[in-house]
Amino acid sequence: KGFTVTVVTSVTDESLEKLLSDANQFWLIGSNQKLLSDKQVTRIADEWRGGMGMYVFGDNEPFYVDTNRLLAEMGLPLMTGNYTASQHLSPYSPASGQGFVGSAPMTGITARLYEGVTIAEFSAHDVEKTGSTAIMYNSRGCISVIMRDAAKGCGQVIADGAFTKLFCQYDAAGSRWLVVNSACYLAADFSVP
Repeated sequence: KGFTVTVVTSVTDESLEKLLSDANQFWLIGSNQKLLSDKQVTRIADEWRGGMGMYVFGDNEPFYVDTNRLLAEMGLPLMTGNYTASQHLSPYSPASGQGFVGSAPMTGITARLYEGVTIAEFSAHDVEKTGSTAIMYNSRGCISVIMRDAAKGCGQVIADGAFTKLFCQYDAAGSRWLVVNSACYLAADFSVP
């Protein structure tokens, strides 16, 4: 799709500045440790407030330390919990209360999407309160992926409580399209109608 991906496992203030100045979107995959300084978390959130799109991944407790620090700085819902999921989901059904919801990141995913192994969830109250939208309800009907369109100068954002969908059961039918669609959605410039 024409993207260049830069993977970083540790960052200094200077290298973060360089990375952010060259990027059109930012993806964070959390861990069970605090790896970003407070200054770096604020700097990343400032870039989002300036219009950069972001994908923020966590996973089951405690694998969302920096993820929740960044989400808190952005004023978005926090991840909690440790639900053993490990199912493939279909399009959302009100009857079952589970599945993925039609949205830009889910475009073209028609049959199934792996929800992740052990995953974190978001409070429905917090999702609504922040103007976010649930785009995946896990196999027990709780929210595991949210998004918020670009608004008031801030970039679009996706927050996902299951980074294991990136490598466990990663398939062309679902996971691959979620990544490609999300990268395209986050790269789009929504600053003009």
